[in-house]
Amino acid sequence: MSTTGVHYQLVGVIGLLNEIVSAGLDRDAMCALVAERAMTLTKATGAAVELEDGDHMVCLKACGTAAPAVGLRLPKKSTLSGRCMEMQLPLTSDDTENDPQVDAATCKRVGAASLVCVPLFHQDKAIGVLAVVSNEKKHFNDSDMGTLALLASVIGSSMANADKFSEAQHASLHDPLTGLWNRRAYDTELELEFKRAKRYKHALSIALFDLDGFKALNDSEGHPAGDQALKEVGRVLARSLRTVDKCFRIGGDEFAILLPETAAPGAKLVIKRIQAEVIALGRGISVTAGAVEAKSFKTHEKAHAAADERLYKAKAERRKITKKNK
Repeated sequence: MSTTGVHYQLVGVIGLLNEIVSAGLDRDAMCALVAERAMTLTKATGAAVELEDGDHMVCLKACGTAAPAVGLRLPKKSTLSGRCMEMQLPLTSDDTENDPQVDAATCKRVGAASLVCVPLFHQDKAIGVLAVVSNEKKHFNDSDMGTLALLASVIGSSMANADKFSEAQHASLHDPLTGLWNRRAYDTELELEFKRAKRYKHALSIALFDLDGFKALNDSEGHPAGDQALKEVGRVLARSLRTVDKCFRIGGDEFAILLPETAAPGAKLVIKRIQAEVIALGRGISVTAGAVEAKSFKTHEKAHAAADERLYKAKAERRKITKKNK
């Protein structure tokens, strides 16, 4: 790259830092802005900021061709960003189509022929990754790498108390008993997945679950036994789903799952598998579910309400059958 090009990139980084400081942006807004500038300064086609969540990387903000990846959760071990996080070093892929270290499906989805991942640091600890993609192979040069490293340092230095924020953020979105996402996270993710499904004309199924026999278990064996049962059900949900699926505890013994790119027949199979595994726990509890395919509804609120109504009807029907058999 020419001296003029390098100067342009440095001015861009300095301008971004000044904008962040003067605007007092919150973390999400800052990450969105950095992703946008990273894409512009490196003449890429997309960019994203990913954060660590346990054994997964979660795409917090993205722009350009990477926009469809927002909210996507992928295991760290299967992605270049995850390895970047673990190694705490910048990593590149000049040809994602023939590179086993990248998640090929995601790269194809966001049009990434080449890819750069740079770790984000706070107090010498990697807390996330800035990823930039291009639809051209071997797009990124040494100057681009330097620019991305500077941008990454901008994010890290601007995320004051990042560790405390991360812990608070995790606690605010996760159920402390089961470790699943909570109702607040469900409301957010439902809206996000619903809009994505509508925009890209993809299928999305929503399923709500209620535990039958849970009150009797609590009454007969006590709350510790009930808590243990909830944990076990949470594990059943987590292992029954794909990486792109999402599961939540949204109430006392109420759970929800979001199944992107899954139509009604696929959702029914997932529900049957979950029902069988919960019964197999041997705690005298079972599952009643209500599910809908989101494309039939105008808003995510109406889709949720319809799934809730189906759950209510399924529980009423189950009670009738139980009463009749007594």
